[in-house]
Amino acid sequence: MKKQRIKVHVYGLSLFMAVTMACFLPAQGSAGEASPRPQEAAIAKASKPYPAEEVRFSNAAAGVTLAGSFSTPEGKGPFPTVILLAGSGPNDRDEVAQGPQEIDTGHKKFLVLADAINRCGIAVLRYDKRGVGRSTGDFASASLSDLASDAQAAIRYLATRKDVDQHRIGLIGDSEGGYIAPMIVTREPSLRFMALLSTAALPFDQVNLIQKAAISRAEGKGEADIASDEALYRQIFSVVLAAHSPEEARATLTAMSKPLIVSGRFSQAEADVGIAGLTSPLGFEMMRYDPQPYLSQINIPVLVLSGSLDTQAPPKENLPAMRSALRANQDVTILELPGLNHQLQSARTGAPSEYALIDETLATSAIKAIGDWLLVYTQKNKTAAKPAP
Repeated sequence: MKKQRIKVHVYGLSLFMAVTMACFLPAQGSAGEASPRPQEAAIAKASKPYPAEEVRFSNAAAGVTLAGSFSTPEGKGPFPTVILLAGSGPNDRDEVAQGPQEIDTGHKKFLVLADAINRCGIAVLRYDKRGVGRSTGDFASASLSDLASDAQAAIRYLATRKDVDQHRIGLIGDSEGGYIAPMIVTREPSLRFMALLSTAALPFDQVNLIQKAAISRAEGKGEADIASDEALYRQIFSVVLAAHSPEEARATLTAMSKPLIVSGRFSQAEADVGIAGLTSPLGFEMMRYDPQPYLSQINIPVLVLSGSLDTQAPPKENLPAMRSALRANQDVTILELPGLNHQLQSARTGAPSEYALIDETLATSAIKAIGDWLLVYTQKNKTAAKPAP
């Protein structure tokens, strides 16, 4: 077995504290060379009662062309349709992270999810993020607003398709995708429903403090060390929040990092990666992002799905915040699924270091919860959702 380093993205960036962990994984090359997980292998072998089309659509204002897959169920349209919004990092349409600093953990979550949704009689659009896969543009320079505008371009693209029911279009956002979905819904009145998977409902800086502590506890770290880490991270976040520009934040963090590197708290490489993430267009904007003002405006049906072992968006803190933010909405379903982690896999501790070691890509209980809710809110027959045989 070859030891590999797995970088865990924390809602869009690798933080100054460089949340990384070493996992013993079988050596593997690119995503295309990795052996498929059981659910993905089953999808590859099973007959597919849905055609898939390679599509491209433009975000003209940004000069970006997004590439993706549009799959429709059997039968005659127009079909209810969902757009899948991927989690943090340079993810492709299957929600696999790409790039030289990204190591694929072997799961194609959106492949599995799209297959299940198509089998419910619902069309799916999933796409490579800008600068990833077959999409043009530059992911590294993209801001949070840029990613939201790309999703809006996907909505405009669906408006051109005759096989899409324009009165039954919704979003499914995973992790970071769910974090920005409420912003998109407030700007796009054509959307009729929204599902948020493993999604935080607190301001970004608070999410990260809670997240880091939860991950540390899951990995057996002592409370004194957790408290010490939190004090440092609060300092780091306050620097970024107080800065008037990414350049100002970068200069202050660079000076702040020097004694920490000398003391061995961080390596130079970890500090460099963390500072770059926090002062990138995405990181700098994300540190100022609060989803609650957007959530409070949502008046369409909402599904919130969380795993009880989620350490990246822990349900203990996030679900009460979600309920509060959505309290004016009369059609909200909030489910906490026992034993599932942030990836909605059946897990032991919920630590990110387990993600790659679990063969399951997406728990059957999560697939069923998502599919059954979609069947209700796309006004389809209320037949239980089933994964691929």
